[in-house]
Amino acid sequence: MEQFIGVAKSAAESLGKDVFEKVSEHSIKFDKEITETRVYSKEEVRERWQTREWKIGDTIIQAIGVSHVPETFLEFRQEIEQAIQESDVVVNEFAPEALGFYDKTSADRLRGIESKFRKGYNLEQLRQKFNEYERQSNMGIFQHEIELLAAKYDKDMALADLAWSKDPEDLLQGEYLYDYWAKQAAENKALLKKAGLYTSAAVLGIVGLVDFVNKPQSMSRRKFLNLGLMAGAAAIAGVTPKITETLPQSAFEESMKIKDDQNELVRLRDAKLAEALQQLSKAGYKKIVFIYGMGHLEPVEKYLGTPEKGASELAASKHVIERNNPDAFRLYRQSYGNNHSERFVASEKKVWKRIPLVK
Repeated sequence: MEQFIGVAKSAAESLGKDVFEKVSEHSIKFDKEITETRVYSKEEVRERWQTREWKIGDTIIQAIGVSHVPETFLEFRQEIEQAIQESDVVVNEFAPEALGFYDKTSADRLRGIESKFRKGYNLEQLRQKFNEYERQSNMGIFQHEIELLAAKYDKDMALADLAWSKDPEDLLQGEYLYDYWAKQAAENKALLKKAGLYTSAAVLGIVGLVDFVNKPQSMSRRKFLNLGLMAGAAAIAGVTPKITETLPQSAFEESMKIKDDQNELVRLRDAKLAEALQQLSKAGYKKIVFIYGMGHLEPVEKYLGTPEKGASELAASKHVIERNNPDAFRLYRQSYGNNHSERFVASEKKVWKRIPLVK
């Protein structure tokens, strides 16, 4: 028995070393590629960087505010990696591999689910478009780098975002404009530039617009999101009609019906995040790194200082949360399994698996 335990431990250590080396090698290649295709300038990235330290009892939270675009790693990879290495758990907006966006085995399941916004268009087609135009929309790339670093140092990951911490089916049904925005924005550089929605050499997706066009002094990311997904689409469509011209009227009408719920979830995001940090502290995590859009740091800090306020707001909108995303808080750990990711993976033998929050 002791010999078996020794062999298993040796294999685990070997796999851990392999993961470390693979992610390190990937990071070098990733940074080189982003340098060669750079969209956001050093100044733009640094403008959206901020760090704070919070405490809940004897738990220390290192809060890092970023613009979640890949260029952030060109300026702050060392700081981000060190923070993750020194942490017990990483709190992030969403982890694409964990939530299934890159899982090729989900293709059959998603292919059988029709988009409620476009007849004859299934969710697998949307997933493919998301991956195809991921660089333009600036969502999964940054988040995946964070989860790879968490895997590199064998850290847990926690997600608690009411807007993003969902299964791929729910994300694809709710965020169907990934396809249209990413693809058409890439084909309409001149119109975007003329409209003032084009910065640096960027082809801007919705996240790029939020992070850089809407500067803090004019409109925060949270305020922009509070306008609602379709309200933003309608505003952009006024100048770049090609972005939304393929949307059927029925889809627009349906989306307007759920806009109020979306806005409410967006409004509650920071209260939910503060609640999740409190839960992690109670569960025994002593060092948490919180990596989020810079605009979230101040409101989350306020909710941490007045937890009863956040709890009251979440309770008042309990029916909206239960109707849309009752399972937002998710805790993951790297475990043995067959990884079927279509993107770079730390190991084919390890996957993110949900674990219970033990108090």
